[in-house]
Amino acid sequence: GRVLVPDCSAVPCPNLAAFEGAWRRAESGRSVGATKLNAESSRSHLILIVAIRTRAGWQAKLNLVDLAGSEDNRKTGNTGVRMAESGSINTSLFVLARVIDELNSLSRKGEGKAKAKGEAKGKASLVRVPYRDSKLTRLLQDSLGGKSAAVMVCCVAPEEASCAATLATLNYGSKARSIVNHLEAARAAAKYGSIRCAGQVQ
Repeated sequence: GRVLVPDCSAVPCPNLAAFEGAWRRAESGRSVGATKLNAESSRSHLILIVAIRTRAGWQAKLNLVDLAGSEDNRKTGNTGVRMAESGSINTSLFVLARVIDELNSLSRKGEGKAKAKGEAKGKASLVRVPYRDSKLTRLLQDSLGGKSAAVMVCCVAPEEASCAATLATLNYGSKARSIVNHLEAARAAAKYGSIRCAGQVQ
């Protein structure tokens, strides 16, 4: 069904100018703050959902996601509010990693389209994909294990001090790359095109 997140909004955008205005408003509300490692550190993930419905009845959805990086509070020096923000970021990234692991586990077992519904060949699956354990993964459910194509761009640091973080990031991306989705075209009941924008989520 439809996923609703408090304080996020859906904005009809009949043209590019309306979209750009909605994007600027959404971007201005993004939370950033200073840590010892980054003067403008993202304090939340950013999700832009573009939903398009054509007059011909076709529909498509594009999820653009900027994930905040995982944080080691021993290095960032986070305390108080920054520590709480870091906890939320790391928790959602941990759930995302679990979702990726479970989807890969299901793919290896060859359970087909019924895998995400917890059913396979008439028997209950022993693997539960924890989409609902985080707002981030719930919003991205159809992109992660649904009927869509997904691309992950990993940002890594070149210096030797970041070697462990770089390796972890590349391992994260490698696991995501192994997910197998079943692509399908979809028709919509709506008659007019529209674009919807969603805000940030921790």
